[in-house]
Order: sequence, then C-alpha cells, then structure tokens
Amino acid sequence: GYPVIVAESDGEILGYGGYGNFRFGEGYKHTVEHSIHIKSSYRRKGVGRAILKELIAIATKEGRHVMVGGIDSGNEGSIKLHEELGFRESARMEEVALKGGELLTLVLMQKILK
Repeated sequence: GYPVIVAESDGEILGYGGYGNFRFGEGYKHTVEHSIHIKSSYRRKGVGRAILKELIAIATKEGRHVMVGGIDSGNEGSIKLHEELGFRESARMEEVALKGGELLTLVLMQKILK
C-alpha cells in the first residue's frame, strides 16, 4: 500500500497527505504523485511542511526516484513550500480542474529524490 500521514492535536485532525501511482504501467513505478490537505486554520504553521517532509523521507526510503505534486496556481504558499523543499515547476496545465465553479490552472512540481 501507499502511505497516508495524518497530523492531529488533541484528537483534532489538522491535515493529511499521502501518495500513490503517478501513472499506471511498469515504466512509471518509480514515480509517485502526492497530495496534501491542511485545515484552513492550520495553514502556514508548519503542518504541511512536516507532512511533506515525511512523505519525501518515506518515498526515498522506498527507492522512489521522482515525487510529483499538482498544485492550484493560486496556492502561492504551497508552491513556495515545495520550492523550499527542492521541488521545481515542470508544467502548467490550464483549466484542468473545477473548484467552486471556477476553472483552475494546475502547476505540476517535481523533485528528483535520488
């Protein structure tokens, strides 16, 4: 299975993250795509950083080669966090997600782990 990390304090879930297949097929088995969700009142408090660092450590230990994350282009905090942890932007995909009736641009960021 794939890891899921849950951050909690006094029984309250602050956020969670995990990763899974990037694409199906033997050729992609060394690449994973992660997703992290943090409760709005706990953003910019280190919760996302802690979860992402743990996911990177697990993926590296498992022998994964690349970690990919897809981030809403308007989420500047997450983009900055990913850059600080060694991710770089590899693509922008316009209008591929719909949230609250608005089409979003997805920024794909990647980190080569080894």
